Amino acid sequence: EAVRVSRAGFPVRIPHKDFVQRFSLLVPPQPGLEPKDQASAMCLALRVPNEHYRMGLTKVFMRRQIHDKLEEERSRLLVKQALTIQKVIKGHLARNLVRRIRKMRNESARSIQKLVRRGLVRRWYMDMLHKRRMMLEQQARQRRTSGSGGPAGPGGGPPANGHGPHPDGAPFFGAERGPPG
Repeated sequence: EAVRVSRAGFPVRIPHKDFVQRFSLLVPPQPGLEPKDQASAMCLALRVPNEHYRMGLTKVFMRRQIHDKLEEERSRLLVKQALTIQKVIKGHLARNLVRRIRKMRNESARSIQKLVRRGLVRRWYMDMLHKRRMMLEQQARQRRTSGSGGPAGPGGGPPANGHGPHPDGAPFFGAERGPPG
């Protein structure tokens, strides 16, 4: 029988169930039917001419050229679906990468800002200390030049507790009480 079918020009033989599974990408099978009826409905939906296929009791018999066209179409759809999956995954990975880069940029910017602020505060503090030291040295020079051993009166020398007045007229930390600690 195989030789007779082959001579009739139907060299491709596929069981009904395998045909339905393999080519269900091209045409979705109708649920609730027997595999033979599903295969027949799929061939009609795929517009395969009747002279290019035959339905046997257990197999679909097809001409080589029709089978090759169906396989080619199936491969094209599989490649298209694979490309769609790759696009989605690549897009997801790219978005995650951009999120990580933005997060790193923000963290880096915050770190740089923190370091710059710290440096500015330190510079401001050092400038304040330098100005204070310069004022104290200037006051000491003025006392030496103006106070030539005269009595210690108002402004004539350091107070009894050893702390001098603040340049603005306010006492230094705890000038009345002494240094902390």
